Amino acid sequence: MVVLGASQPETWVKGIAELLVKEEIVKCSAEKVFKSAALIKGNILGDEGRADLLLTFNIESEPAVGRLAMWRLRFGDVSWLEDFVVNYRKDYNTETQPEETEEEYEN
Repeated sequence: MVVLGASQPETWVKGIAELLVKEEIVKCSAEKVFKSAALIKGNILGDEGRADLLLTFNIESEPAVGRLAMWRLRFGDVSWLEDFVVNYRKDYNTETQPEETEEEYEN
């Protein structure tokens, strides 16, 4: 899933993981919810543009997809990757690749 406008990935990853645990959408501790996080930069607006955060779930977190879908709609500014590619590809240079954040969330 992609969080739109998440310029400080460490804060977003921790906060979203804690929310998903609290709302019992995942079956693990907050530290193990996400396998990886990648900051997507290269918006056509340059430094003034939006930075987005791609979050990949750890398989052990076993997200309840139906509950996650409802949470995503309530939270706002969160997109499924497939929707993000279709709806926001014009906001980015097509040659831009996601940059991995410094902190990895692998087990």
